[in-house]
Amino acid sequence: LREYSRDIWFDASKSLPYGHSFGSWVGGKTHGHPNIAELHGVNFLNRCSLQYVIEKYARGGGGGGLDNEAPVQITDPDDLSPAGVALGLLDEERLLAKFYSYHSSGFRSVTPHHTEFFRECHTNGGCKSPDGFREIFVNVQGEGVSVEYKEDNMLRNRWSEWFQTSFPMPSMFEGS
Repeated sequence: LREYSRDIWFDASKSLPYGHSFGSWVGGKTHGHPNIAELHGVNFLNRCSLQYVIEKYARGGGGGGLDNEAPVQITDPDDLSPAGVALGLLDEERLLAKFYSYHSSGFRSVTPHHTEFFRECHTNGGCKSPDGFREIFVNVQGEGVSVEYKEDNMLRNRWSEWFQTSFPMPSMFEGS
């Protein structure tokens, strides 16, 4: 929702990225690292860190996380949360400028926008309007927005109008 700049994900003074978590949804096993609900929000990770995690666990070299698990070989994608494990490893090795928990107000002091990084808006959980969004990223889902929820024409019209008015052009992360 805010203008994109690298300052929202990268601490230039430390030359390190920030890490974030986004709630309690579980998208795969984290093998001893904290769950970050990776499909609910945005983390900027380089391909090398994700590839390292995927190859390490696919070859059976995984484990040894916070719970000192025995090495495992991942054959089912649901058995691995690549972003969660990558962030956990980066944090352990002090390769993150800072890791921010979901709803952490600490991020406000480092971002040029002086706001929280992320907000989750569930239309079936009381979030019925985009009024008042101040965060950098917002995950909007639920009735009238997501196909996996029941249809609500009033909410669909409200949110469709807001998305079309607020974002008339595809972002740099979307196809044209």
